[in-house]
Amino acid sequence: MQMLIRAFFVGRMEYLKWLLIGKARHRQQVSKVTQFKQEIEQLREIQQGIVSALSSDTSMDLEQKAKVFACSYVAVKTLKKILEDLDKRNGS
Repeated sequence: MQMLIRAFFVGRMEYLKWLLIGKARHRQQVSKVTQFKQEIEQLREIQQGIVSALSSDTSMDLEQKAKVFACSYVAVKTLKKILEDLDKRNGS
């Protein structure tokens, strides 16, 4: 009977250990995703600043504005790709 009780508690402790490991991994992933989303939000703010600066700046000629806008456009496309990858990771 003692062996059975001992086996039960050892099994239960092993289960709890794996449960805690799983929760720790999940927390780490959630932390990474949260950090990643914060970085993406910062990129969005930078991109919005670029667009607003372009619309209000009169010292730049049209060619310079086009170059800055092109860089901003590439940044937005990259941001969208990152968000899609993030959604795929969260979905799987």
